[in-house]
Amino acid sequence: MNYKILASCSSGNAVIIKNIILIDCGVTFKRLQKYYKNLKIVLLTHIHRRPL
Repeated sequence: MNYKILASCSSGNAVIIKNIILIDCGVTFKRLQKYYKNLKIVLLTHIHRRPL
């Protein structure tokens, strides 16, 4: 399987699979810039929200 781990730590998670699937989006757009045009599927496994 072709994949690239962009981040995997407490500051963010993101994995690109076959250049078309993004799992989690815990990185800045700058880190995704060379991949986003090819993405077909984005899977979000969880969210972090700010307290109200």
